[in-house]
Amino acid sequence: YSASQVTYTNLANAGFDTAGLPQKTSANNWDGGFVSAEAIAGDGYAEAVIADATTHKMLGLDAVDSNSSYTDIQYALYFRNDGLVDIYENGTAIRTSISRYTAGDIGRVERKGDLIYYKLNGTIVGTSSSRSTGPLHLDVALWNMGGKIGPCYLVGRTTEGVDLPNPGIQITQGDADGNIALAAFVSGGPT
Repeated sequence: YSASQVTYTNLANAGFDTAGLPQKTSANNWDGGFVSAEAIAGDGYAEAVIADATTHKMLGLDAVDSNSSYTDIQYALYFRNDGLVDIYENGTAIRTSISRYTAGDIGRVERKGDLIYYKLNGTIVGTSSSRSTGPLHLDVALWNMGGKIGPCYLVGRTTEGVDLPNPGIQITQGDADGNIALAAFVSGGPT
């Protein structure tokens, strides 16, 4: 696989803070967020650094971004403002209080084959009972004004059959499975 920081699209009531992280710009409500322009066609994952543990946010994978609310995210990790994590699918709580998190933790929603795995800091905290096929985008929903998440990455093979990195991306680290993490700022995001 290859990875790149996502191209942020469909920003709703969101902008970027001084460090370039996506941030909610409107009052508290599930009306802020964004989706990645890129989509994975098969195995891959959406991943983000959880910037704080005091605001509500959801990170997940979604086929179609119909609105900026969490209700349209097919597979999501919900990072609550009390430091607990829930799993949501299609806007419905599937499992609640599955783990605790702190600022700086890494959330991941991953597809392998047709299965979805929910991970926190590389540890599986849940698995979806529904099967997943077709292209998926990274999708984020934010509740609190000032709430932020990121950087956000999408890792895998695109719907066009090519690896995700954009020209000029620098390899920064790798893992035992041969996956590489890349750092870059792409159009629509931080510069």
